[in-house]
Amino acid sequence: QSLRRDVEKLKYGQHLACIYRNREEQFATVIPFIYAGLKNGEKCIYIADENTKDEIIQAFKEITDIAKYLKSGQLELLTKSEAYLKDGYFDPDRMIELLKQVQEKALKDGYKGLRVTGEMTWILTTWPGVERIIEYEAKLNYFFPESMCTALCQYNENKFKPEILLEVIHTHPFLIIYDTLYENPHYSPPDEFFAQLRGEIHRDMYEKVRNNVINKKKIENKIIEQEEEKNLILNSISEFITYYGRDKRVVWANRASANVVSGSPEDAIGKYCEEIWQCGDIPCNVCPTYRAWESGMQEEGEIMRPDGRIWLARASPVYDCNELAGIVVVARDITKRKKAEEALKSSEELYRTLVMTSPEAVTVTDLEGRITHVSDRTLMVHGVESTEEIIGKSAFEFIAPEDREKALNNLQITLKEGAVKNVEYVMLKGDGSRFIGELNAALVKDSEGNPKAFIATVRDITSRKKAEEQIRTSLREKEVLLKEIHHRVRNNMQVISSLLSLQSSHINDGTVMNVFRDIQNRIKSMALVHNQLYQSEDFSEVGFNQYIETLVSALVQSYKRDHEPIAVNIDAENISLGIDTAIPCGLVISELVSNALKHTFPDGKGRIDIKFHRTDENEIELIVKDNGMSSPDGGDFRNTESLELELATILVEDQLSGNISMEKGEGTEFLIKFRR
Repeated sequence: QSLRRDVEKLKYGQHLACIYRNREEQFATVIPFIYAGLKNGEKCIYIADENTKDEIIQAFKEITDIAKYLKSGQLELLTKSEAYLKDGYFDPDRMIELLKQVQEKALKDGYKGLRVTGEMTWILTTWPGVERIIEYEAKLNYFFPESMCTALCQYNENKFKPEILLEVIHTHPFLIIYDTLYENPHYSPPDEFFAQLRGEIHRDMYEKVRNNVINKKKIENKIIEQEEEKNLILNSISEFITYYGRDKRVVWANRASANVVSGSPEDAIGKYCEEIWQCGDIPCNVCPTYRAWESGMQEEGEIMRPDGRIWLARASPVYDCNELAGIVVVARDITKRKKAEEALKSSEELYRTLVMTSPEAVTVTDLEGRITHVSDRTLMVHGVESTEEIIGKSAFEFIAPEDREKALNNLQITLKEGAVKNVEYVMLKGDGSRFIGELNAALVKDSEGNPKAFIATVRDITSRKKAEEQIRTSLREKEVLLKEIHHRVRNNMQVISSLLSLQSSHINDGTVMNVFRDIQNRIKSMALVHNQLYQSEDFSEVGFNQYIETLVSALVQSYKRDHEPIAVNIDAENISLGIDTAIPCGLVISELVSNALKHTFPDGKGRIDIKFHRTDENEIELIVKDNGMSSPDGGDFRNTESLELELATILVEDQLSGNISMEKGEGTEFLIKFRR
């Protein structure tokens, strides 16, 4: 089979000698040689001598219907008298000229070329000219290289003398010895051969032979280099590469095969496919290598080894002269990829479940806003029955016209920033009716970070928006009511204060007059709280720094005398207090400042310091300090005849749930602490 493949690959211009020992070896070479030419559309000539025409025809019948080729004239069987000894003698030049004529006619008749073989035992006769046979063989090497002819000269080793056979070797570039084709290293080109015969070997002839030897070695080295380079390349590839020969055993394996056979690449040589993969009881028909042997085509598939690793194998057939000569298998470990695919599949299934069971409408669009996927909830929200009514449409079709520009802007924001949250649109149902939707959208990117799609969730918040509007309406009504209440309380207190003021104008008793004034100041401190709440947008709390300044200013003005007014320094943090704290705290400040203004500045000169600050998140510290004369009660502010100090103490401890203390020094200092 190997010889037959080599014979089928012969090219035009090649001149071969077949040296055989018996008819079996002879026909094993000659019959495939001629049959290959017949299949290739060449004119074929067989010149018989040692065998009869009938014997040759019978040998051909074992492989083909030779009669059709003989009948068509594509194959001619000639005798030595019809070819070499046509005129009763042998003339090398005349024979070569005859070959040229036959080739020319074959090409003119439409054949691709000429193929000739001759049994050379006729030269063992006494016909004139047979002694020129080696001259003929050498001269053929001038003709063949430029011709469209391939020739095979047949020599029976048992019938020819060694000196003839040696000269046959020297005059044929290619030899078939027994059952193997060789490129002949002992071939002598015709010029060199004839020069040797004539004894005319000159230096240029030597140099030519020498250079041929050198060039041949260079070619051999180049072939070795290329082979090493090929192995280097294949061994550097991470994929497992093996080549199976005709016997379906591994002929070659690259270095990566060590990952499979758990050894060196040499351990894979000579093994069958199932030994490499340790398939066990797995049927061979699932193996791509097996399928490639069967189909003669490239096959691909996954193989799982007993260790759990999964390999993707691609088996590619290798052909030699249209005959399947082997299989190349390239395999790579895809275990991690398969696990990742399984994880991705599970993730996608989870995602699909989450989407389909989400209480919100989930919609996926391409980058232009065209809908590609929707959840069942999306169909319900938009009032459509099937995905066909919504898939492929622009998402903007389901947004009211007045909100589409807003939606386009938000799409660009999502593309740039990656997401938008809690955006409200007036949206449309399938029948054109409207609802208010709250949308959250995010940008989906591919594995390389490039924008791929948008995913959005929509919630129908129509009912919620109606409820919010009702709450806002109710709140506005309550705000109006609270404002009116504070307004009326303030006005009522103003009326009371005015009545007291009118009544005091008819009082001549100074003590009673002071009582009326103290009551008026207390009413003013409470009215001031309601006045600030009335003017504020927040009806629950009072900004206390501004309140203190207004209150103290009013108190100083109330106790104003003819001499220079008392200096007041206020250091108040901007703290907001609720009404339940603001009123008692305001009264405490009013009482302590009033006490100082009434009792500690007999000469009408002095200073009052007020500090109002947080000490921590929830505790407030109030300090009221004067530099006036100490009270005559010895510092026991809890047992005093001062109504102001008594009220201040009650307000701090009972209303504010705080602590009050007093220190004497250059004046009097009251320290109050309470929780907000």
